Amino acid sequence: MNRRKLLKSLIGFASIGWVANQAKAGAIQKQKKFEEKATKNSASITSVLLHTSPVAGFQYYEGKNVWSRLKVGATLKFKAEPTNKYDKDAIEIYWQDHSSEASYKLGYLPRKQNYSVNQLLQNRQNLYGVITKLKESDDPWQKVEIKVFLDV
Repeated sequence: MNRRKLLKSLIGFASIGWVANQAKAGAIQKQKKFEEKATKNSASITSVLLHTSPVAGFQYYEGKNVWSRLKVGATLKFKAEPTNKYDKDAIEIYWQDHSSEASYKLGYLPRKQNYSVNQLLQNRQNLYGVITKLKESDDPWQKVEIKVFLDV
């Protein structure tokens, strides 16, 4: 009887070791797949999201004149305006109408978000914006939402 118990115990321990090895092998395969996927994804990253914000001053510039032509997904350009009397870090936002090649000033990045963008522009980093939301609203801060990206 003792022999049988001993054999069962040995077989039990052996099967536990086999199960543990299988689990370890599965975990290693999953890790390799994850690393391959992460490498592929990191190689395809071309931009980093810096900010999401409304357009400040939209009601004062050309935005209302081009409102009907603006589209979600449209690309925006930024220009530092160091001579701005209200904010030395001011960043102008421009939309280019590709049908006429004309550029229109939509407004500014909000003051709370413009310092880092200003520093990047001064260091000649490639930045661009994208319109992510257009909303009919009496509140100009609600009309246009943009995302600011840094090319890497």
